[in-house]
Amino acid sequence: VAFIEGPFITLAGGIAAALGYYDILIILGLAIIGDVGGDALYYAIGSYNNKILKSKFFRLIGINDTKISKIETLVHGHIRKAVLLVKLSPVLGPVGQIVIGTTRADFTKFFTTSFVLGTIKTSFFALLGFYSVKTYINIDKTIANTQYSILGILIFSTLIYFLYKRFKTLILKKI
Repeated sequence: VAFIEGPFITLAGGIAAALGYYDILIILGLAIIGDVGGDALYYAIGSYNNKILKSKFFRLIGINDTKISKIETLVHGHIRKAVLLVKLSPVLGPVGQIVIGTTRADFTKFFTTSFVLGTIKTSFFALLGFYSVKTYINIDKTIANTQYSILGILIFSTLIYFLYKRFKTLILKKI
């Protein structure tokens, strides 16, 4: 499951942890490993196949040699910003990480930035799922307790009403 990365899987893991199927710390650990492992895999694909930017696909979308050199300059100068952009963009994700790998940028900076951003993003989605379910369970208990309270008040009020009707004449005779 750790190699299936993404916010929906992490959210589902948080929900499962809130329902008692898993431990939230294990879900967080596996999700972070899966997220950062996927990023490293995409970087490695780009790094070992650095001619991918010169493939027909990238030529068709308008990436030529001058744009490739601009991309390399930007990534080498601002790798943390590039990783931030790629990690937070749902469209650029894996392709952007492969492109960063093709530029053979500093892997240590890539990995540390990816780890920090991945930990924050993954923790957000896991804890969102976890606490959403916990909140729902608490609200459900509150609503159930409120229903029982209302039922108790109705039964008590009905009992008082019938007792009043039954003993009304006795009380009025004594007064």
